[in-house]
Parts: sequence; structure tokens; C-alpha cells
Amino acid sequence: MSTITLSSQKGLSSSAALAAPRKPFLARLYDAIISAQTAKAERQLALYVQRTGHDPRK
Repeated sequence: MSTITLSSQKGLSSSAALAAPRKPFLARLYDAIISAQTAKAERQLALYVQRTGHDPRK
């Protein structure tokens, strides 16, 4: 048996009604670009260390 609890806000549950608002589109896009570039830089650094055996971070 299951139970559903609805709030007064157009049938949304209270947890959905209290959910934090989403970030604006450009902020989410910027975060995605930064994440992608960071991952790319880490991959390139790993390849450099593998080829040369020298870790420039040390």
C-alpha cells in the first residue's frame, strides 16, 4: 500500500515546493565549461607526465 501527500500548491509535494531554485542558465553553462576545461587540462598533464616522467607540479 502506498500513500501520497499533497500540499496546497497545485499538487506538488512539500519537498518539491521547498526545493532550492535552479541556477541561471549562464551560470550553469559557465560551470560546465570550467569543468570541461579542468578535466582536459588534467588529462593533458597526465599524458605529459607519462611521456616525460617529470611532474611539473613538484
